Formats: sequence, structure tokens, C-alpha cells
Amino acid sequence: MLVWIAAACGGTADSPADGTRLSESWAAAVERGQTLIARLRGQAPVAAADADTAPPAPELRGHTHDGQPFDLADWQGSPVVLIFLRSHDCGLCVHRLQQLESRIDDYQRLGARVVVVSADDGAGAARPGSSATRVATAVTVTRDVLEAWGIWSNDQPAPLPAATIVDPRGRLAYWHLGRNASDRVGDVDLLAELGRVVHANAGRPR
Repeated sequence: MLVWIAAACGGTADSPADGTRLSESWAAAVERGQTLIARLRGQAPVAAADADTAPPAPELRGHTHDGQPFDLADWQGSPVVLIFLRSHDCGLCVHRLQQLESRIDDYQRLGARVVVVSADDGAGAARPGSSATRVATAVTVTRDVLEAWGIWSNDQPAPLPAATIVDPRGRLAYWHLGRNASDRVGDVDLLAELGRVVHANAGRPR
């Protein structure tokens, strides 16, 4: 793996553009290496069995940062990627949004709609220039919604980070629940699973 990473970063940066490409290549190589290590340790997220046995997604209703009602059921017909944040002010969550912003075009090319979900009052998500409002639909839900999704139990002081993919039929095609605040699935894994979901549902009636 070290040889592969080094190969991805070989050469020298002769211009600012070369330096940018080199930096991006290094970041991508590191992310893939971390994913590989997680899989070897048995820590990688596990997808649902297949498109036919995946369970229906729980209900998810709330409101967007501008006060409009949101109901996940209204979005059936296209895959939906849900990123659950502890809050819009936590440093790890802000970093996760920055990562999402850098890959949002990849999600859109696969036909997915991306939703960032939290129990914030909406103020954090609505700040001008917030990453959440630039790259995804920011939705505020109540604690009981997060409890129903298994993200915020009674013995937890804050919700755990989570990510899921809901297929076009409203089924829970992929699910990852963090074990702690830093246990988050990256975009490499999410995009790979999203591609699998899109392929599995190609040609199915909606």
C-alpha cells in the first residue's frame, strides 16, 4: 500500500496547478489507504444484503433551513444520501461537510440527492456561506426522529454520526452508524455503495 501511495504522489510540482493536483492526489491516496486499513480491521461499513431484502427506511420528517417542511417519503424515485451530523457547530462535522463539498458533483452525477440531517435549531445550517446550504439540503429534525433511526439513544449525550443511502423505492440500501464522534464513513465508501445501489435499481419500476 505504501508503494501505491508513493506512486500516486510521484514527481515534482513545477507550477501552482501541478501542486494542486499533487495535493489532491495525495489526499485521495490517503483516504483510500485509510479505507483499506478499516476493511482489514473489520471496521468498514457493511451494506444491506440486496435491493430485494433491504428494509424500508424509517420515517424522516423535519424542516429545511429556510423553514419549509421536509418529508423523506416525498423524495422517492431517486436515491437519497443522508448524512447525519451531531451538530453544525462541532469541528468534526464541519470537516465532514467540507469533504462532502469537494465530492458533491460525484453524487449528483450518480443521480443522488444529498441531505444533511441534524437536531440543530437550524441556525447553524442557515448561516450565509454554510457548507450545508451550498452542497446539500439541510434538514432539522426532532430528537425522537433520531431515536427512531437508532442514532440518539437515551443514554447518549449527543447523537452519533451516521450515513445512509435510501434507494429509489424508499428502502434502506446502505447504513453506517458511528461508534463514537470520529467514526464516520468517507465519501469513497459512500460513492462506491451509491454506485452499487444505482446499478441494482436500474430498470426497476419506481
